[in-house]
Amino acid sequence: MAPEHLDDDSPSPSSGPGDATRPGRGESGEPREEARRHGSKEPPTGAQRDPAEPLLRLSGAAPTPGAEADGVPAGSGPRERRPWWLLLVLVLVVGAADQGTKLWASRDLRQAHGGSLALYRGGSTTVAMTYVRNPGAAWGFLANTSASFRRPFFVVVSMLAMSFILYLFARLRGGQRFLAVALGLIHAGALGNFADRLQYGYVIDFIDLRFGSLRWPTFNVADVAIVFGVVMIFGEMAVATLRERARRKTSQT
Repeated sequence: MAPEHLDDDSPSPSSGPGDATRPGRGESGEPREEARRHGSKEPPTGAQRDPAEPLLRLSGAAPTPGAEADGVPAGSGPRERRPWWLLLVLVLVVGAADQGTKLWASRDLRQAHGGSLALYRGGSTTVAMTYVRNPGAAWGFLANTSASFRRPFFVVVSMLAMSFILYLFARLRGGQRFLAVALGLIHAGALGNFADRLQYGYVIDFIDLRFGSLRWPTFNVADVAIVFGVVMIFGEMAVATLRERARRKTSQT
């Protein structure tokens, strides 16, 4: 005898009392919304998490849990439209400004102005242009170590950092322009200082800020781009955290 047809809304003979209200089966749709809210799938046990995932989740970079429940396969869609043109523009603009100002500092500032030129003096604040060759990093980190160690060390570290930034950039979606600009600024700045280390073995700094007895380490345009990019990322992380908290409060009410 042929098996009796079971209606989709009725529980099967082997199901328990709670199986009749499985997500997607009820008329109210509440289980489906709960599944979307809390995620439809758990990561498999022992699976390796992407170290870049927390950053890439900002503004929807990484597929959020439950994306498959909305009918959008993870990893598909706008993510394929990566804004590589934006990265190229930032590298060209920041690179031209950085290398151009460094060339001016190494020629005109050092030769015509004796290596120092005061732009503003008011009270305890001084803004000046001071030509400095920095063999180390910020605050003179590793500046006094042997050149045979320092130069390859900074070259390798810079290459690893730029490679990781490109990895993050490659995982962005097309609509994530804010993060694309932030990563592009960091990459462009790192590339500008990297070019200095390859060519000279040191980085040319010239922007000199002093506030009373406090003197900020001399920096350059590439450093400014890096700092702006980092601040943008931390700002986006703060905004994303506030949005997530607001979403949780809304879901609990």
